[in-house]
Amino acid sequence: MPSSLTHLQSQIEAVEKQIKALLQQDAALQQRVNCLDEIQGVGPRTAWMVLAHMPELGRLNRQEVAALAGLAPWTRESGSMKGLRRIGGGRPEVRLALYMAALSAAAATRFCARSTSVCGPRESCPRSP
Repeated sequence: MPSSLTHLQSQIEAVEKQIKALLQQDAALQQRVNCLDEIQGVGPRTAWMVLAHMPELGRLNRQEVAALAGLAPWTRESGSMKGLRRIGGGRPEVRLALYMAALSAAAATRFCARSTSVCGPRESCPRSP
């Protein structure tokens, strides 16, 4: 088992090395990665994932980007039936990557809030561990 993990880790490192080499060749793409990387919770891997699955990023408005990522709420209504708005569709890889980044940012924000006692009791924080 450890040898297969070592093998997978070496493959991940090789792919990341290739990605970094490609980014060095394309300054515009590197700038887009840097812009995404400045967002709290978004790291290089999240930025790579988002840009790999959404190359249109930067050319669309925010509503189109939200719909493309599967984060825009869609109304489910038919005739007199009024449904709830739910997110869906879009590109699930991007939605998952952004969800994980949002969890990371929320955890960091909750930690800062708790350390300065702005959040209040532990139970009042949503999704407190």
